[in-house]
Amino acid sequence: MRVQLLTTSLLLASVALAGCGGGSGDGSSPAPSASDAGAGSSAATAPGETGAAVGGGAAAGTEQAQTAPEPEPSDVRYVSPEGDDGADGSEATPWATVAHAVASVGPGTKIVVRGGTWPGLEIAAVDGTEEAPIVLAGEEGNRPIFTGPVKVSRAYWILDGIEVASTEPVFSVRFTGAGSHDNVLRNSVVRDGTGAAGVSIDLDASRILVEGNEIFNISRGETDAHGVVVQPTTREVRVVGNEIHGTSGDSVQCIGPGQDAVEGAPANGVVIEGNTFYDTRENAVDIKHCENVEIRGNVMHGFRVSSTSNGEAIVVHLLASNVKVEENDISNTSRGVVTGRGATNVVVRRNVIHDMADEMTAILFGEGSGFSAVHNTIVGAATGVQALAGSGMPAVRNNIFESVGAAVNGEAAVDTNLFSRTAATGENPVEGEAALDGENVPADGSAAIDNAAPVEEEPACGAGPDFGAIERC
Repeated sequence: MRVQLLTTSLLLASVALAGCGGGSGDGSSPAPSASDAGAGSSAATAPGETGAAVGGGAAAGTEQAQTAPEPEPSDVRYVSPEGDDGADGSEATPWATVAHAVASVGPGTKIVVRGGTWPGLEIAAVDGTEEAPIVLAGEEGNRPIFTGPVKVSRAYWILDGIEVASTEPVFSVRFTGAGSHDNVLRNSVVRDGTGAAGVSIDLDASRILVEGNEIFNISRGETDAHGVVVQPTTREVRVVGNEIHGTSGDSVQCIGPGQDAVEGAPANGVVIEGNTFYDTRENAVDIKHCENVEIRGNVMHGFRVSSTSNGEAIVVHLLASNVKVEENDISNTSRGVVTGRGATNVVVRRNVIHDMADEMTAILFGEGSGFSAVHNTIVGAATGVQALAGSGMPAVRNNIFESVGAAVNGEAAVDTNLFSRTAATGENPVEGEAALDGENVPADGSAAIDNAAPVEEEPACGAGPDFGAIERC
């Protein structure tokens, strides 16, 4: 059994480097708008018993936080292509349009939309409550398809089991404005969009959960289009358990104020957890000037060099601050985790970075401060950790470097790491066989077991902590 070492929180309370750029308020244009929020585009720049483990290296099956149970609806109404808006919306006599339904119900209602093709939708008339959210749900086994954008500017709405395949060049799903809070998009499909993002959270929206969706084929050709974009002035956004692939930008981007987006406070309190990201044109996760961000337990693969990206899985830059990158599984990328351009206080911890491609740099620290790489497992990279000038002597400790060409390049505080089939460097090096199994867990006899430096905030399973991302118990 493998368990995450770090405590996971509830998903939703109450219910050289890559540069990036633009999108309009509705997600249609590369030009920013003073009254609306921009999306983003990028431009390239410089286990005791075997199988039991505690720690990161989040592969499929990683334990994820769960949302609080949805309250039972006090009323259920139905919408059908064969319905009548003059009817009562019952199962026997459903309404004809979703627009009529969302403007007619009150807190605690569940709207069941039967299969068919529906136009875009704006939820702008009615709020749910914390105790009685409003649910807009696709009929089980007969998912409705919205061919226009879905925009939510009210509170306590749950969109569940719908499909959005908007033909308009704007955000496919948008949570926007201060009135848009405590909302959820889950168990849905967002596909084939031609706007700047599949899902946008912007303009003071808060406590938004994007969970368990598939988001794919969001593309504007050689121009950025992201799976999810989190924009300035937003708070407490969680992107959890989604599969995002096939975009012409990033899987998830958090864009900063004035960075081809509106001015104002940076997005704060963003959690990106337990997702699978692959095969987008740029990055899995791109964090710009955003604050208090957690990127954990995700699987990321297939990020390669393109015309606008150096093939990074994760980029943290452009004044981003207080960012934790932990327990992710990163593979088949040119670069694993990159920081720089004024980023501060970035912890890269308990990640497994392996089977790399192209440049094969696992971790690159650029200009900034407060960087550390602790308890990571790096396998088969050309460079394990690269510390560029101005990176502030990042701490490199308790990592496993397995079959790495150069464990550490540049000036860094390198202390107590395991070098397996890798030339040792730094203070207090430990040399020996990591003896990793197929899931990058130290096997019996591994030099990684119990030999790492003590870390007060993290428990050990044996006489001492293990090197690397996964504590073997």
